[in-house]
Amino acid sequence: MQINKKESSNQLSDSLKTRHLTMMSIAGVIGAALFVGSGSIIAAAGPAVILAYCAGGALVVFIMRMLGEMA
Repeated sequence: MQINKKESSNQLSDSLKTRHLTMMSIAGVIGAALFVGSGSIIAAAGPAVILAYCAGGALVVFIMRMLGEMA
């Protein structure tokens, strides 16, 4: 018995293009700026910032799970 395998044109590649590297670098700069820029606010707000970061983090986790389901 012989099985004919079709080669699909939808193959994944494991290479990074210039646009991927650009987006990763932009995301790194924005992410670092969020933490560095919020230092003075954290110093002024005090311990309530921990609750705000936890609430914001939970919101981001839920949004990412929703986006993952849509992908």
